[in-house]
Amino acid sequence: MPLDSERIVAYAKQDFFYICVGHLKDKSFCLPDASEAAALAERKKKEEMDREIEAVKREYEEKQKRKAEKRKAKEKSKDKAKDAEETQKDDDEDKKDEKERDDRVTSRFLRRLLSAKHALDYSNIKR
Repeated sequence: MPLDSERIVAYAKQDFFYICVGHLKDKSFCLPDASEAAALAERKKKEEMDREIEAVKREYEEKQKRKAEKRKAKEKSKDKAKDAEETQKDDDEDKKDEKERDDRVTSRFLRRLLSAKHALDYSNIKR
């Protein structure tokens, strides 16, 4: 082992490296290039967007389950004459909820897209 190097242990602790002390002090040593950093940032944004979409879908499904349980309880207690009117009302409410869910997903996506475009425009101006 050279005198002016340090031993660095990898994440899995199964491997190690000897690195010059001068390189460890250099702040620009072993940094990812711009394309790697951009790809990583894009992947993180996509994963975050997917998580948000899944959360909206889960929320919507839970809401639908509660509505179904509520309807079953109503069906047991109400007579058949009012049933057709209630069914139409429930269908209209379902359509409204589906539209609301779609609007929420779309608006989140558009906000992300616009903020990314704005950041890109700003970075071009700054140069």
